[in-house]
Amino acid sequence: MCLERSANMYSLSSEKTKSYDLQQATAYCVYMMAGSFFHRTRNMNGFLVERMYMHYAEMPANRRVKLEDRILKQLEKLRLGRMDDLDCCFVAHYIGEDYCLDFLTGGFGWIRVVVQPDGRLNAVGE
Repeated sequence: MCLERSANMYSLSSEKTKSYDLQQATAYCVYMMAGSFFHRTRNMNGFLVERMYMHYAEMPANRRVKLEDRILKQLEKLRLGRMDDLDCCFVAHYIGEDYCLDFLTGGFGWIRVVVQPDGRLNAVGE
């Protein structure tokens, strides 16, 4: 709901503009899902995850469910094996317009998920 001013009165309107960034919302969902593959995920980027979460939280619930299903299917295709006994460090950075999410284990395998500006994913794992 938005507050609109009309004739010196404020009223709620049903129009809501998109207030989230799809790339950031997708990145948060990937962070939560891929991070759960590991025993512990250490965030190396401070407030970055909080910012990504804010975009995810602003996304309508039905879009979040579709996004989660799509990401889960892509991560399952990686067939990463057992990583649940490993700790990892999470690092995020941009390469051009693409947002790279790296889950690093210090030599025992890694996951990189690249989130494009339109929310599409390219995932790589080793």
